[in-house]
Order: sequence, then C-alpha cells, then structure tokens
Amino acid sequence: MKIALTLTLSLFCFSVAFSQSPLNSPPNEKPEIFSRTVTPQKLNRQFVSEWYNYGETINSMGGNVNYYRNYLFPDTTVLTEFTGSFGSIWKHSYGQMCDPSSPNLINNTLIDQYATYTLDSILLWYRYYRFQNQNPDTVVIQVYEDNKIHFNESPWSDERSYGNVDYNPTLRKGDAPSYEYTILLGDADTATASQHPILVPVGITVPAGKKVAATVTFFPGNPYSPGDTIDPVTTATVVNKINAFAIYDYKDLDKIENHYFYDNGMLCTPGIRYDYDTLGWAGSYIAGNAYSSGYYYLDMAFKLTSSNVGISENSSSLSVGLFPSIVNENELSVLQIQSNLNGVALINVIDLTGKTVTELNQSVQSGKNKISLPVQSLTSGIYFVNVEVNGIKETMKLVKL
Repeated sequence: MKIALTLTLSLFCFSVAFSQSPLNSPPNEKPEIFSRTVTPQKLNRQFVSEWYNYGETINSMGGNVNYYRNYLFPDTTVLTEFTGSFGSIWKHSYGQMCDPSSPNLINNTLIDQYATYTLDSILLWYRYYRFQNQNPDTVVIQVYEDNKIHFNESPWSDERSYGNVDYNPTLRKGDAPSYEYTILLGDADTATASQHPILVPVGITVPAGKKVAATVTFFPGNPYSPGDTIDPVTTATVVNKINAFAIYDYKDLDKIENHYFYDNGMLCTPGIRYDYDTLGWAGSYIAGNAYSSGYYYLDMAFKLTSSNVGISENSSSLSVGLFPSIVNENELSVLQIQSNLNGVALINVIDLTGKTVTELNQSVQSGKNKISLPVQSLTSGIYFVNVEVNGIKETMKLVKL
C-alpha cells in the first residue's frame, strides 16, 4: 500500500546470525545536545495507549548513550562536515524495530505475547535544510509487519537478539514493505533551528506476540553533483549547498542485553547501498548491534494501543521486567512489576548452586511498580531473580560482570 502525504507540520509538544566479525563504527558522526521527551499517554490499566521509543528509554534510565545528528542521502559522492572536516555521507537509509514486550522498555507498559495491539502512528524527529527550491524533496517511510522481518535470536557473544528487513539497492530503499508513505518536503517544511516531527498515521492491527519495524529514506528532488555539500552550517569553504535531511540516533555504548527481544536500529551504509558488501549484509539492513563500538537506535517513536494488555490484566496475572539484566560493579537493576492486584512481592536472587543470596519483601500496588534491586554484594556470575506476587511467579536471568 502506498500513500502520498504533503508535510506541513508544526512542532508537537513532546518535551542473521551471520558469522562475520562485528563491524567497526564509522567515525563520521556529529554529537547533538537535546532536551525533550516523548511522554507516554496512559489512560488506565485496562487500556494502553503510549509512545514506545527504545533509544529514549535507554537514555532516560541513565544509560551510557550518545545522541547524534546524521544526514540521509542516497549517494556517497556528496560531502558533509564531520567535527571539523569534510567526509562522504555514509547513511543511506535507516530503520527501527519495535518490540513492545521487551522488558528493557521500562518506561512503558509492556504488551505481552497474549495481547493484540495496533500501531496507530510513527513519529520521526528530523531537520530539513532547503537551499534548492525548484522541486520538492521526498521522504519515504516504510512499515514492515512481522512476516516481513528476519529475526536473529543470538548473533553475538553478548546474547543480544536483533531483527532486520530486506534492502533493494536498485530502488535505494527497503524491499517489499507492508506499507509505504511518500512525504513531499517543500519550503514550509524547513526546520533548521530545532528538531521537527514527521507524524505518520498508520492504523494497523498487530497480532499477539508479533513485532513491527519502520524505515526512512530521503530522495533529493533537485540536482546534485560529486563534491556538492549537504552541510548547512559551514560557509567559508562551501560553494554549492544542496538540500539536506537530518535524522537522529542514539548510540548505546553499554550494549544492554536484550536476549529474545527485538528493539535494534537498522542501517544501510554505502556497502549495502551499492550492493558490494562482502560481509554477508548485501541486500539487507545492518542491525545496529552489528557495530562493535555500540548499538544504534533511530530516534523514532511508535504509538501503540491495546485494549487487552494480555495476561497482566487477568485476576491472577503478573508481568515482570528487569533493567538492565547485565550489570557492573556498583550498578543497580530495576524490577518493573505489573500486577493486577495489591500485594507483597517476594523477591529472591538465586545463584547457580540454588542458594538464595538476596531476599526482599516489597509492597506493590495494582498497576506498574518499580523496585531497585541492589547487586553490589553479588560476586561475578549468573543469577536467577524469582518474583512472586499473590502466588504467581516469574523468573528472570541476571548477569553480574
């Protein structure tokens, strides 16, 4: 399905398992300072309607995260300024997975495997610099349902799972999406002083336990030549400026474990764009966690709604998340406990010999509860965290480095 939109927006009030070695992160990134949040819109525990943004969750939880502004362009022969020098554009198309059942989405109500939900809309933060005004430029946002996504359970030694989608180097965008939205950018869409949002209404129903993904690609509508620059700031050495479309991403330097869950970014670099990649990624997006120096997440939010949030809404239900599940010395893990009833959470941390090394009793209320789990006294190793509320039990794995 293809839908054409003309974008004229005001700023919204939101303050696989390949065998090759992980790729090194290209150095051409531009740090960005930002101060905004995508605030969850919660109604009550019988109805979930929230924005899910994985990179923003990692950042808000105090993760070791960098935030970058990068330009999308379909050709590496044009240049931009990277921290004091010019270099080739290396990001050609970008995407993001969304798995609302991931326990690392601790800021959100988790939507579990028993709950259907709808993808109401997608929000992408951008800047647009328009020096050429002969023709509109085009942004294409593609949406992928679960059957269009390739899931890879545990490709790297840190046990982080990921998913990706197919890329068509001829079309210069994702291949065979479920839905495609074409957005025309003109003079009214120029956004140079601050980030602006692209809000795309989607409105598709997602079966229980299934995931979604989305990609974004920029297509210039005006001429460009090798050596032209899309950098909008530097003026002394730049003669011919062409239109620029900037997106934002988070780089998770701690590489938070997310085993069996899928919230990674997806990226097309020059090798994939020109279909000469020799590491096994030709014809598909590189998952963000393929980069050995950090994991990348596109600053893209997914508005999800569910009137049935699964087993956590039954009278005897319990849903528990642990964030982070891999900790260093002096760090804390946070338990998110979603309970249908008031009660007392019995929390036990058990080592591999079966010995209980930590025991806590914590009152919980109906809804979402957050409980700090001290791990400073634990020695390095693997542990199991047992949580019991009103006779219902959940168990998660904890790794102390």
